[in-house]
Amino acid sequence: MGGSIISDLKKLVGKENASDNIYERISYGQDAAQPDLEPEKIPVAVVKPQSTRGVSEALKYANKNKIPIYIHGAGTAFKGSPKPKRPGSILLSTQGLTSIEEHEEDMYYELGAGVNLYKLEKLLLSRGYLLPMTIGSKFSSTIGGAVSINTVGHMVDICLGKIIDYVMGVEVVLPNGDIIETGTRSIRRPAGLDYTRFFVGAEGLFGVITKVRFRVIADRKKAYVVGFFPELTDVAHAFQRYYREKLPPPLYGEVLDKVAAEAPFRLRGLGEPKGHMALAITISYAQEEADREAQEMVRVFKSENAIDAHVVTSKREQTDYWDARDNILNILQASEGDEKLVMAGALESSVPLSHLDDVLVYLQTGHTYRALKEAKLFIYGHIGTCDLHGMWVAPVSMPQAERMQIAKEAVQLEGDVNLMWGCASGEVGQTASRMPFFKKRYGMAAHTMLMNVKKAIDPNNILNPGNLEGEGYE
Repeated sequence: MGGSIISDLKKLVGKENASDNIYERISYGQDAAQPDLEPEKIPVAVVKPQSTRGVSEALKYANKNKIPIYIHGAGTAFKGSPKPKRPGSILLSTQGLTSIEEHEEDMYYELGAGVNLYKLEKLLLSRGYLLPMTIGSKFSSTIGGAVSINTVGHMVDICLGKIIDYVMGVEVVLPNGDIIETGTRSIRRPAGLDYTRFFVGAEGLFGVITKVRFRVIADRKKAYVVGFFPELTDVAHAFQRYYREKLPPPLYGEVLDKVAAEAPFRLRGLGEPKGHMALAITISYAQEEADREAQEMVRVFKSENAIDAHVVTSKREQTDYWDARDNILNILQASEGDEKLVMAGALESSVPLSHLDDVLVYLQTGHTYRALKEAKLFIYGHIGTCDLHGMWVAPVSMPQAERMQIAKEAVQLEGDVNLMWGCASGEVGQTASRMPFFKKRYGMAAHTMLMNVKKAIDPNNILNPGNLEGEGYE
């Protein structure tokens, strides 16, 4: 069967754009946090269309033959979305869709779904624009993937908004291969029914985004602040106070606990961290205003027991501190004695502002999960937007069964936190491995509603099947 599929796909999109190479099939079937593939679920082919028409032909073929087809941007997802859940599937990569059309007279760029975020950021900055997202994986991730998740990564939502606030419209290929366009070419978004929202943040359930009409905004002046605190709860109290005093939301508000900071500080020659590190970026159209807001942030940090807090004016110091946070996964390459550490489990929880301190305590000592308590915990995340990460690491020599138990408990703890405080993920989406939580959080009626919408748009359920069902994670 696989031989027939690859032969057909090569005829549809060109032989150079379809592959049944085992390395590519395994590589494209993974994501950042779910690397293992069951042998029977390795895709039978990888197709890499170079145009919207090519995507359409691939989907028409899959739909006609009822073949599961999974969508792959850059493979930087963290909840198993690109992983095939059904045997005999096709993996469709959108990385070849890299067109960029400039329409600055109308304040937007038309972007192919495969445009790399780092290259886009550099392009926009060179034209005097700000890319309103800072995703940790930006060196490899794509605009299509970011739009499909509706994430802004490390930026503070209440400062500039979510991606949906900048997407004027999308070009989408439906599961049956039909090509549609949504939205507008005006900076005034449609009132009422704007079916762009069916696809932005829909995690590839209802169609494949091939182009994004992205509104651009002028770059802002920025000021940088760092603070070190004796207790993690002091960092929470600082941001709680900052918002309580009705100060302008920062563009960026991050935390890196002292344990997590040790390895990146050592790698960058920064010595021992003074304490738990908080970072903030204030922005304004005028440098004087950004600087004034930064001084207010310093004042608030100091009022909440900061060991040290100051405005960072040195470019070298900015790079050192922000790279220490943004490249936190470097800790996986750092040594712990004579043995390397690997990530065994991770969580992401968005929590109410008033309970930031409570959740930090709960992650450290409040839960009862045995394997997590025995693993080493790093806490970091987007504290300015109340989104926290926990990562448990273990020696590479730890037996796989023990590491799997840590991973299982991390997922359970994530669900506990979000259920306890009435929240959900703010960064990496809700489907695939998170569907068991989704059903508990929102109820089976909400899940049935989504399944009915999916069935109406994709009656053969060929597009990313299993992600909405939560297959493989119950």
